[in-house]
Amino acid sequence: MTGRMVRDAIIPGLIILLVLTAHLTLYRPSEPFYNNDETRHVMTGVFVRDALRDLPLANPRGYVTQYYLQYPALAIPLYPPLFYLIEGIAMLIAGTSMLVPKLLILGFLGLACGYLFRLVRTTHDETTAAVATLILAFSPLVFELSRQVMLEIPTLSFVLVATYHTQRYLDGRLRRDLVLMFAAIVATALTRFSGILLVPFVLMLLVARRQLSVLARREVLVAGGLAILAIAPFYAITWGTVGWVHAMQVAHGLDTPSTSMSLLERLADYPRRLPAQMSWFAALPGMVGLAGALTATRLRSSAPYLALAGATYVTFAPLAIHDARFVVYWVPAFALFAADAVLRIPGSVGRGAVSAGVATICVLGTAWTATRQELPYVRGYETAARYVLSHARWSRFCLFDGGLNGDFIYQMRRNDPSRRMWILRADKILYSVLIHPTTRYEDTLHSERAMMESITRYGPEFIVVESPPAFAFETPAGQRLRTLLRDHKERFSLSITVPVQTNQAEVGHASLYVYRNLVESRPPESVEFEVPMLRRRIESPVRNPEDTRP
Repeated sequence: MTGRMVRDAIIPGLIILLVLTAHLTLYRPSEPFYNNDETRHVMTGVFVRDALRDLPLANPRGYVTQYYLQYPALAIPLYPPLFYLIEGIAMLIAGTSMLVPKLLILGFLGLACGYLFRLVRTTHDETTAAVATLILAFSPLVFELSRQVMLEIPTLSFVLVATYHTQRYLDGRLRRDLVLMFAAIVATALTRFSGILLVPFVLMLLVARRQLSVLARREVLVAGGLAILAIAPFYAITWGTVGWVHAMQVAHGLDTPSTSMSLLERLADYPRRLPAQMSWFAALPGMVGLAGALTATRLRSSAPYLALAGATYVTFAPLAIHDARFVVYWVPAFALFAADAVLRIPGSVGRGAVSAGVATICVLGTAWTATRQELPYVRGYETAARYVLSHARWSRFCLFDGGLNGDFIYQMRRNDPSRRMWILRADKILYSVLIHPTTRYEDTLHSERAMMESITRYGPEFIVVESPPAFAFETPAGQRLRTLLRDHKERFSLSITVPVQTNQAEVGHASLYVYRNLVESRPPESVEFEVPMLRRRIESPVRNPEDTRP
């Protein structure tokens, strides 16, 4: 590394170190829970870790089927696989602790900060780059997502890599930048389906820079074709299996308030949320900077940021399903607009000092807004899982009913290295839902007797229920199960009650009630249940603990 490269890395390195120090200083241990998706993202990493260890090359499909039946909390094929591959490798090296994927997310945050700094230094200057990077890192939305094992921060980092190398390729036509640009596009698309925003981004940037002819270059066509070949197989599999779920979310939403929004309400929703995403300290100068970026003198240097903000908006605003995290990809653009606005205050007397002061207020105010928020946490599911694992004697099955089933499943797997226990989800065995009880709920067992027969068939030694269920995961069948456990004391004995410790309203004041099944029954030879997303039934034999390779 040359002396200039070292000097160029000092400022972004110090910024990244500051941001990571803030996160580690404020760190508060928690089990996976965020948006409930976090439980799947963590557990899928464990699955990839186990698959890399087992290498089930003889029958990979059978391996996946058995694993899901044993630990029914995986995210593939609902989400692309790249993050899980990286997460699985990290877990293979460092273990399955929750800290491993959380540190991985912080690594992606560092990558995003580094690339935004490089991009802004290319289009503006080093001071603007430093301020914009600090605003990005401490924007409340980015700061919050950087604490959780979610896909938005990894996707954001790849989006910024793609943005930087696209800009560089248009400036210099270097093939290295072309290769890295398409590699980042592939990585984005294979991390989250939000990567589709890079299509309108590239088109908008080419139009803004009047370089649409680039699309006809032979090297661009070849690189683009190879990128499509890399992305297409997984997307084809997803479309053929769970594509209808994604289509339903896009067209109608899925258990969100946005379902009832009109098109005009959707188009106004995300701009209205910008202050909450970035804080008023950054949002106000960000809007001023956006207006300045549209002027003729600033248009060229602002083109990648205008394209990124515009592509994010046109991709996600019209969709029926809305969530602030879906538009995290425009935060870097507004961070630049804000930095540009506060560093270019008009007037000549004391301009530098005033700009520095306003920039400091903007950054510190944004950081204060982000760090003053109470750190979210959930704890208690590991305690229940450890109790079940240490007290199980005659059965390899445990039945769980509740909204945070993914957390319990993860804790059972993490604390059971031999992979002896199987976790049955009540919403697979006793009733059926699609993601949430308000979507396609089906009461498959209509009587207490039928429910008792199903429990007898699988013979779980322990039955664990949340009460009240997290994430409003309440169903008639679930209430019937709780009544059955409570009323039949000759059959089910309450062993322990574990209060769930949390500061999250969506989890509520839940407790975990661990019941022991007092009647032993012969274990089944196989497990099967309907998977609503796949619209088919899957089955796998119950194998011996030491037989991990189908």
